[in-house]
Amino acid sequence: FQSRKLDINVAFVDEAAEEISSAYAKLPPCVADDTTLYRFMVQECDFCLEHAEGSFMDHLHFCKDYTQLHLPGASPRIMLLHSIMGVGTNCFPMALEKLPALRSLVEPEEMVHIEAFPSILRLLIGTSF
Repeated sequence: FQSRKLDINVAFVDEAAEEISSAYAKLPPCVADDTTLYRFMVQECDFCLEHAEGSFMDHLHFCKDYTQLHLPGASPRIMLLHSIMGVGTNCFPMALEKLPALRSLVEPEEMVHIEAFPSILRLLIGTSF
C-alpha cells in the first residue's frame, strides 16, 4: 500500500533494527499478556480498531513502552489504558458498566488519569483550550 498508493520507498536498515531491538529488550515487563489487567482488556473490552500505527492495541503498547522508557517516574499502565474510556472518534472500548472492574485493577492515582483522558482529549480537539 505504501509503495503503490503513497509512493514511499520502504527500506529496512539492519543496524537500526538491531539498535531498536536491543533498546526494547532492556525494558522491564510492565503488563504481561497473562495478567488479569491484560485479560480484562482483551476479553472485556473492544480494542479491535484500526490505528495509524497498526491495531489499536499496537498503539496502546507503544504508548506504554514509550512512557516506560522516557518517563520512568510515571506509571506506564496509564498510557496502556489511556483510551479505554473513550477516544476522539467517539468509540468507547470499555462499556461503562465495567468501570468498577477496571477500578479494581489499577491504582487510584492511575484511575484519575485514565478517567480524565476522554475529557481532556475533547477539550483539546473541540475547543480553543
